[in-house]
Amino acid sequence: MPAAVSTIMMYVTQEEMVHWMISFVASCVGFASVFKSIAVIFHNYPPEVDQDLRSFLCWYISFTEPVFVKDKLKRVTIPEILDRGALLMGKILGLFTLLSIFRSFGLYPSQYTSISQLLPSAITPLIDGFVHVWFIYFFLSFAIDFGMLFYSVLFGASVEPGFFNPLLTSRSLRECWAQKWNLSVQSLLKRNVYIPCRKAGVRRELSTVLTFLASGLLHEYTFSIHNTASYRIGEATIFFTMMGILVLVEGAIAKIMPINLQELAEQVPSVVISSIMVLLVAAAVPLFIRSWLESGVIDATSEIFPHFLCTSESG
Repeated sequence: MPAAVSTIMMYVTQEEMVHWMISFVASCVGFASVFKSIAVIFHNYPPEVDQDLRSFLCWYISFTEPVFVKDKLKRVTIPEILDRGALLMGKILGLFTLLSIFRSFGLYPSQYTSISQLLPSAITPLIDGFVHVWFIYFFLSFAIDFGMLFYSVLFGASVEPGFFNPLLTSRSLRECWAQKWNLSVQSLLKRNVYIPCRKAGVRRELSTVLTFLASGLLHEYTFSIHNTASYRIGEATIFFTMMGILVLVEGAIAKIMPINLQELAEQVPSVVISSIMVLLVAAAVPLFIRSWLESGVIDATSEIFPHFLCTSESG
């Protein structure tokens, strides 16, 4: 991902945008390197990595996990590259749509409640959270998808996807966080926090909360670097700790839910479940997104991605 974003930045000249994006890339490189190094120190890495130096280096420098088949790096195929290119275009289309809305309605430089000028006040927190979660998803998944494509073409190796379409296919918070959202970070946290906690005899529930707490501290670090001007200590930690607690609450509710209700819920399309799930946690989203918006992420991404800018003339 760092190499991919750096490649994009070669075509961008606006100083403020470059400053924010360099900080973003630096924070990603920093935490990934630290967690990979910790994994090496404690031997918490895939056993295939030890096969040869190339395998180790491909794993260490890859933001997402490389794919191994029979202890060997899997070579990337042309259809795989084309599929990932198509996914990349989908993320660009999503950013094009949201940036066109943000810029055309003057929703930047944004405070968190900027969308409220367009909607009834009672529902604005939910809609704000919903839209901003989609924006962060498109931006992060684009960066990771581009990095995957860059890496695969450069090294000829296949890598795991960074996201598994979490906002349209997740049927629970646990599934979203553990199996679909930013799997590169999830694998680092699972390998270095959750599994060691479980091996040490820590209960599953507490291990889950501690893993989310570690995620919050990790994001405190990254936000303090690329969102320096608007960073408030503790917001990211509170957000991710809340998510961990909600995952446990969700699991407890699922255990006591009547069978007939569970069967009824299984008939609801995943896109509906996912959308409701995002809306239900939308009130907590400002803790995550506020510093991004106030640090200029909309302006920064607008310098990279195409978008419409609709204006009205008075008189």
